[in-house]
Amino acid sequence: KKMNYNNYIVIAYLVGQELNCCRGKFSESIESNFKQNVVFGFIHPTYAYRMIVTLIEGKDFKDSFLSWDELRTHTAKQQNRDSPMAFQAHSYMRSFLFQSFDDDVMEGEGLLSKLLAKRSPVRPLLIIGVFYEGLLAFHLGRIQQQQHLITRGNQVLEFIKRYSDANPFAFENKVLLLEASRMELSDSKETDLFYQKAIKSARDHKFVHEEALASEMAGRCLFSKGVSNKALDFYAHAINKYKSWGASAIVTRVECEVLQKFGTVSGLQNGKEIELFNDGSERQVISRKRPGA
Repeated sequence: KKMNYNNYIVIAYLVGQELNCCRGKFSESIESNFKQNVVFGFIHPTYAYRMIVTLIEGKDFKDSFLSWDELRTHTAKQQNRDSPMAFQAHSYMRSFLFQSFDDDVMEGEGLLSKLLAKRSPVRPLLIIGVFYEGLLAFHLGRIQQQQHLITRGNQVLEFIKRYSDANPFAFENKVLLLEASRMELSDSKETDLFYQKAIKSARDHKFVHEEALASEMAGRCLFSKGVSNKALDFYAHAINKYKSWGASAIVTRVECEVLQKFGTVSGLQNGKEIELFNDGSERQVISRKRPGA
């Protein structure tokens, strides 16, 4: 029963349940497992708890639970074969969500490579970790002009496509977002469309955190093309969805990015709506609530 509950709260966290709710559940689980000296049940929830708290409070926040630096070297990490990969998955997530690429997160063997060599059932967390590995690979490959990173991104895309074929509900939006990121490499005319498809898919399947992520990436892409007004709409939508998720630290980061790009954050509060698929292929309006409303 304990293992089933741990699996349940991990899935709830991965599909975008409100973070403060997840925080309480993981805190209780860690304390319970620690008291019972359950090593496996202790280290994996601690990774998730630390990621959740980081998304809410920021990367430098510390409390009574193990920090990222302490988790990196904790002996329990070596006592389960999946623990180092789980830590790597969260490292990819943290790096991309905070747009922080100064810690050599993509150095060494990638998570996908390890999973393919493992040849055993793959935990949902590790699949999500591979998804973020792909986003990082395409993003850094584009910025650094590194073909080996682009190749890694393409390998991730093919891997996630297999899961999407079996379970489109959970993985369709992830394939679409990876496709959009790949298309951005070649400045494809369909890049904007695929970002919007990723937003719609995430919204339809109620993955609020990934709707936020796709909206942010769409805004960044549009800004790079000089489409400033539309870019601001997508940034605003991302901020509202990150707020719904409870990721206050990511909200602060995106607001800072908007301030740097536009010189103001006032445009985030005009209560407008954004329209998807304004190329005529399909139309859908997404409400853009006033932040904090």
